[in-house]
Amino acid sequence: MTNVVVQLSPALQGTLTSRAGIYAYALGFYGSSSYLQPVTMVNNGVLQSGGAYTLSLPESFSAGKVYFLIQSVQPGAGNPTTGPNPGGQSLLDYIGYFSKAGPAQSTINWTSALPTNYDYRFDSIELTLNGASGTSDVANLTSVNSFGLPMQLSTTYSTGPAESRGYENSGAELFAQFNAISHGAVANVVGIRRGAISGNMSLSAQAARSIG
Repeated sequence: MTNVVVQLSPALQGTLTSRAGIYAYALGFYGSSSYLQPVTMVNNGVLQSGGAYTLSLPESFSAGKVYFLIQSVQPGAGNPTTGPNPGGQSLLDYIGYFSKAGPAQSTINWTSALPTNYDYRFDSIELTLNGASGTSDVANLTSVNSFGLPMQLSTTYSTGPAESRGYENSGAELFAQFNAISHGAVANVVGIRRGAISGNMSLSAQAARSIG
């Protein structure tokens, strides 16, 4: 079994915690309709599990994506993890974790994340696993259609030192550079509008994304 260990940086922990109404999740999809159970990383502004989380991938996982989502709801709106509320519908409910049909990966996208819709921040990594041989297991950052979080990937090989890949610039620097790219009247960078982190940049469209 392969484990994906997620660690929130001290900077992100500082942004998301000790503020009511903030929630963060890690979840994944693989195959045609299979999915991983979500892991709550921040629950109503409270950091869970010390900032380190493990997603155990089943043996049937050969290729898929792991998503990281951040939602900020209006303080006092209530816990959004069980259904709709005045501060914004729960992301887990919207994605379909509480439905009979189950969650749908297609619900996580640029349009649904806009402040005028579900107002959330997300990014993801892609994983391909090739069984016991492990000769061509790969993972990559997927800021193709949009950029949401500065992330770093690392792995430790049984025959050599650890390797890591990430971004050279901070998230703030990247958002500033993306914002300088003109798309006419259509915003290239959007920010969260609800709750304690209102005003924080959430998503930037990339070259592969048509936004207007």
